Amino acid sequence: MVVSVPAFVVVIALGHGNLYGYLGVCMLTGFALGADLSLPAALVARLIKNNGDQGKNEGTYFGLYNWVNKLNLALAPTLALGTLQWFNYSPQLAGSGAFLNLPLAQQIAQDPLIWVYALIPCLLKLCAILLLYTSGLLQAPTPKRTAAPKTESGNP
Repeated sequence: MVVSVPAFVVVIALGHGNLYGYLGVCMLTGFALGADLSLPAALVARLIKNNGDQGKNEGTYFGLYNWVNKLNLALAPTLALGTLQWFNYSPQLAGSGAFLNLPLAQQIAQDPLIWVYALIPCLLKLCAILLLYTSGLLQAPTPKRTAAPKTESGNP
């Protein structure tokens, strides 16, 4: 997640037809997607272990995880396309000469596609990173100490 945020923020500075810039963004976010897909399952496994539910309720944990994941995949395009429609987004306006001659800050302010495609997902990822950091799930587990075996004399 940490890699994908700067990669998506770069999108706002890319111009029309910047093929190599978009290729770089696609490559970086593609690598980050692999981590984004594998990390949650590993965190669920750690949560199961931390809660002492190994061998009992794994199906419930992973079922809820998969349900939330599918809900996310259903809601994301619905909300994104609905937001673009609500702002009356028009690809013709974003590609017009008058729009392209605006300073970058005004383009960002007036183009809802930049917000929906890049900035809002970055904000959501930063919130997720903050939640993961404060949850303690990213910290390495502390090994449990076991008593040293006693010898026949009673000393370890």
